[in-house]
Amino acid sequence: MHSSWFLAFHIIGIIMWMGGLFGLTMHAAIHTKLKDAPLDEMAGYETKSYFMGALPGMILTVGAGLALLFGNPAGVGYFLKADGIYGTTFHVKLLLVVILIVIDQVFLYKMRTFHKNGVGNRKAFMAMHGSIGLCFIIIVILMMTRVLA
Repeated sequence: MHSSWFLAFHIIGIIMWMGGLFGLTMHAAIHTKLKDAPLDEMAGYETKSYFMGALPGMILTVGAGLALLFGNPAGVGYFLKADGIYGTTFHVKLLLVVILIVIDQVFLYKMRTFHKNGVGNRKAFMAMHGSIGLCFIIIVILMMTRVLA
């Protein structure tokens, strides 16, 4: 498959993953404050949205990213060399992606705990929301400007 296809699927995955996480972290934060709402229905919505939106987006993003990395005719070293075309930019991006994956999994754990016990921390969900946004903005700026190359 041509690398432009992988890039297209990588971008589609990013939109699904980040959009899902942005929406779900905000929804979960609002959900913690509500007392009179149909909590079981909201929990069902959050679970379905995660497993049908954010998680497939993460898998698509990481899978297409790995295909781009290992499918490059110049080899993996093309991206990983510190003095290459991307320089340190690519290493910082990889670190931020790992941080996003960790935040994603922490969110899933906290969401499941909230659905099971009914005890959730709005500030934790909002902190994850802001952290996801910050990581995403830094990744976009790094990859568009290659400022660390």
